[in-house]
Amino acid sequence: MCQKLPFPDESFDAAYSVESLCYAPDLAEVYREIKRVLKPGAPFTFHDFAMTEKFDTGVPEHRRIRNWIEFGNGIARMLWVPDMRAGVKKAGQCLPLLNPSRHPFYD
Repeated sequence: MCQKLPFPDESFDAAYSVESLCYAPDLAEVYREIKRVLKPGAPFTFHDFAMTEKFDTGVPEHRRIRNWIEFGNGIARMLWVPDMRAGVKKAGQCLPLLNPSRHPFYD
């Protein structure tokens, strides 16, 4: 369950998040709460751990890197970029397509 932010509706001109969404049990709840406190049309940007469709569970090196990131950052299960996009859609928000990463399988 997402904790309600202690701010009135439409309080902020912009918002950002750095490496924190990966710990949320329900991304849609988080996105809905962010949307609630943002003024209409205000931007939200984030940087987070997430795997792209380039990740291949059949490649040992991919699994090793994913496990290293999860263990080193206390992440129970690293999210997939499509899961993050689905959370945005479920929350009723629009999010531009994420830029492709230069990394092998994560943004």
